[in-house]
Amino acid sequence: MAAGRPAKSDEQKQLAGTFRQDRTQAVQSGRQPVSLLAEIPDPPAQFDNNLRAQYQWRFVCEELFNLGMLRPIMLDWIELYCLYLSDAFRFREMAEAEEWVTQFQDEEGNVKGEALSKYVQLADSAFAKAQQTMKMLCLDPATVLKLSPKVPDKPKSKMAQLMSRK
Repeated sequence: MAAGRPAKSDEQKQLAGTFRQDRTQAVQSGRQPVSLLAEIPDPPAQFDNNLRAQYQWRFVCEELFNLGMLRPIMLDWIELYCLYLSDAFRFREMAEAEEWVTQFQDEEGNVKGEALSKYVQLADSAFAKAQQTMKMLCLDPATVLKLSPKVPDKPKSKMAQLMSRK
């Protein structure tokens, strides 16, 4: 397979009038500039009556902030994740208030079939959407384990060190 078109030198770009210093520096350093948030933002106004969404907002934003990954572009996705998750818990509470499984009976009283409550189905759907959003934010458990800093092992006490020698 062909390697592709060769890159132009800076001199060729200057002659063509397409040279930009900011692009050259980003490529040379191997990093593109990314804007990070300097502080954790307050929850959106629509979360005022939703304590669970407020909690999730603070939890996720704090986690991303501590990892150095909280960017302005992520805030809409975090908001969506918090709403889906709070909906899932709200529907789950509604499902617990009534029967989870509805039985259908014929005229003689025999059980014809069973179906999950509509609230159970809504809760499962909202939770699945929250999981999808979490993956888009790279917050699925596998990625979080890779990104989170390793906790150093606790140093052994003097007694444990003495006992481990043989």
